[in-house]
Amino acid sequence: MRKGELLQLRWLDVDFEKAVIVIRSSTAKTRRPRTIGMTSRLQATLAELLKLTQGGEWDFVFGGVKDCKKAFGNACRDAKITDLRFHDLRHTATTRMVQSGAPPSITMKMTGHTQFSTFARYVNPDAQAAREAASYLDNFNRKGE
Repeated sequence: MRKGELLQLRWLDVDFEKAVIVIRSSTAKTRRPRTIGMTSRLQATLAELLKLTQGGEWDFVFGGVKDCKKAFGNACRDAKITDLRFHDLRHTATTRMVQSGAPPSITMKMTGHTQFSTFARYVNPDAQAAREAASYLDNFNRKGE
């Protein structure tokens, strides 16, 4: 999710039963609604947060925070992480979805990308992905022999 979408997220947008988060068109950058699946880890974390905050359905999940730049910077400093921007996490999530085998068309829907050229900038293959690509080529070449 984009930072703005996260900060505008309300508890009514989180469906624990279906394990999805619904991004409303009014909060999406593209003004198009979309549905994002929750991992079991995210579901457990949000359930704990809901229990702690006792949030109502119209309450903001993250308390109505307008910006998290200072808190993110402090968290990075405390974790001794340097040279990381909040937006880098979106790139990492997109890359990991693709590397996990999720089809690009589904990943694009979840990330809210409407243009493949923009989406492609978010996929940052690492050395393992490069080796896997070479392995695909090896397998393809073997079939042709």
